[in-house]
Amino acid sequence: MLAGPVGITLAIWAATSLAAGGLIFFWPIFVIIPMAFGVIAEVTGRERIIRRRKRELTQRARAHLGDVEAQRRLVARRRRQERREREVFGDGDPPLGALGLWPGLHGPSQEPPISPVRHPHSREEIRRRRREARLRRRRDRGD
Repeated sequence: MLAGPVGITLAIWAATSLAAGGLIFFWPIFVIIPMAFGVIAEVTGRERIIRRRKRELTQRARAHLGDVEAQRRLVARRRRQERREREVFGDGDPPLGALGLWPGLHGPSQEPPISPVRHPHSREEIRRRRREARLRRRRDRGD
């Protein structure tokens, strides 16, 4: 991201310096410094986003496993988010982008509801569904 534009500007500066017969004002610095700040911001921002997402996922996993404190925090976060949405959008329907229906537009989190009793992919839930399916098939056959 940084090497392309910096390399091009340095090559142009070097060629013009050679054509002029000596070093001229080092103007590529006006390209290099802002790009360096952009790269630094991108790298540090990405790490912060990853840390925040890991923390959220850990909290959701704990809440799913029955941690009452984690469930309380998730409910509190959802309430704060709903309150912010009401402040921004009023009582009417929010625009589609705010619902997360358009890719690239960030809106409210699309987190699944917390269900500490049954997880849709837990072994117990899968066994229960299979058992119900067997019972339905038997009932339909008349066994």
